[in-house]
Amino acid sequence: MASTRPGRSIAGRHLLVESLGSGGFGRVWKARDEQLDVDVAVKEVWLPPAATEAERAEWPTRATREGR
Repeated sequence: MASTRPGRSIAGRHLLVESLGSGGFGRVWKARDEQLDVDVAVKEVWLPPAATEAERAEWPTRATREGR
């Protein structure tokens, strides 16, 4: 995504440092949690442009399951 780049702050807390890898479901970033002062991983989830409404509705659940 054009706006996702190193240096971007996510939720006013996680500063993206570098991309660690990507696949069909999204990209994983090394980030800095600026409140806890620790390095973390942040998953950028991609929604396929051709996704149906049902798939779009399921995406948050799927992303949460993958994160756990």
